Amino acid sequence: MKAEMEMAIKLLEKDVTTKQETITDLRDQLDEIKDINIDMYEKLQECETELSAKGAVVARLQAKTADISRMLMRLHEQQPHIQQQQQLQQQQQQQQQQK
Repeated sequence: MKAEMEMAIKLLEKDVTTKQETITDLRDQLDEIKDINIDMYEKLQECETELSAKGAVVARLQAKTADISRMLMRLHEQQPHIQQQQQLQQQQQQQQQQK
């Protein structure tokens, strides 16, 4: 009976040691996961900052595109008027040369 108790105690001690090692390993893994989580959070913050900056650039480019479009529309509307003025000037020059 004494031998059985000693064997049971040794098995329990071995089980406790194994569980302590498992706990240590799990804590190490948890620390690694925490470090990875922090790195990922920092990268996320960098990406969000970069995305925000790029969004601002896109907004400025869209505004410039709209300005250029309006300018082109105005030029297109003025083109017939300008052509008429040029034709009038040419006619006037021709008339003056004929005199």
